[in-house]
Amino acid sequence: MSGTRLHFPKAPATKVAAGLFRKHSEPETGLLIVAHGERGGKGNNDGLAQLTEAVSLALPELTVCSAVLNGEQSLEDVLSRMRNERILVYPYFLSDGYFVRTVLPRRLGLSQTRCSALKRRFKILKPFGLSDMLPDLITSLVRDAAGNRDLSALDVLIAAHGSTSGPRPKDCTEALAARLQALGTFPAVRCAYISEPPFLEPAIETLHRPTVVVPLFAGEGAHGIEDIAAALKALPEHSCVTGIVGNSVQAAQLIASSIQ
Repeated sequence: MSGTRLHFPKAPATKVAAGLFRKHSEPETGLLIVAHGERGGKGNNDGLAQLTEAVSLALPELTVCSAVLNGEQSLEDVLSRMRNERILVYPYFLSDGYFVRTVLPRRLGLSQTRCSALKRRFKILKPFGLSDMLPDLITSLVRDAAGNRDLSALDVLIAAHGSTSGPRPKDCTEALAARLQALGTFPAVRCAYISEPPFLEPAIETLHRPTVVVPLFAGEGAHGIEDIAAALKALPEHSCVTGIVGNSVQAAQLIASSIQ
């Protein structure tokens, strides 16, 4: 996966409302990208709207929409405007924890329903954070941030939120780190967290080797770059940081490729 900027072919799409890109003739299948929604700070879900538009241009055969579980453009509001017979639901989450396993099926009406027609209409796909292509995406971001430096001389520190309510977010992050390590590109790949140990700030303060910090977040708000800004102030001169994984241009390509 290249670190260069992607150019998506233009498709005949009209923006009906924020998060909804409808083709002139409604296709049978639609794609619904579902995120948590920004939880405060400076984030306002603009990144999700831009991501949705980029994915729509890459998938001209589909109606591509986005919705959030928290905030405006709610899941129910967006679904009320979709007329597709079949909807692929893409969880824009970094793990398959509580929101993906419990909240999303419940909000779609799938958790207790016995209606076979409803179950046939929705198909929940693998979340963004579990994509087999994510290690390559991160490698591309690290390469961009490192410039001319040799990747084989750089460690990677994945900065994630973690959780105080369950193990699944951390488990998924550690599994991603193991897959990135298995590529053999970097000498060491470690993880540090905002909400649970090993904590991010001391991990950055004690970096002894040149390291690229990778913010594993889906947005810019209170659970994005704002959360790690204080810790990054202690980043040594021999180290650097990538952009937010979920806001990268490559994220749209990853989503489109997982659908094709």
